[in-house]
Amino acid sequence: MQRLRDTEASISAANAALQSIRHFPNEWCRLGLKTVLDGISRSAAEMLILSDVTVAQLQQRFPEVLGSISANIAERVEIENKYASVVEVQREE
Repeated sequence: MQRLRDTEASISAANAALQSIRHFPNEWCRLGLKTVLDGISRSAAEMLILSDVTVAQLQQRFPEVLGSISANIAERVEIENKYASVVEVQREE
C-alpha cells in the first residue's frame, strides 16, 4: 500500500513540475519541440499531448526541474498526459 502511495506522490510531483514549465510556441520551437505557432503559452504537460514530445526530451531541456523523474514515473506521466484529453471527451459523452 505504501508503494502505491509513493508512486502516486511521485506522479503528482512530476505533473506539478511539468505544469511549472510554460513557454510560448516560438520558445518551444527554439528548444527543438515543434508546436502550433498560435501564440498560446503551453506547459510542458500540454506539450506531451503532441505525439512526438516525450518526457525524456523535456528532461534533457529542463534537467534542473525534471531531472529527478525516474523512467518508470516518466512513462506513466507521459501516457496519462497524452491521453488526458481523450478521457475528458469520453467523460463528457
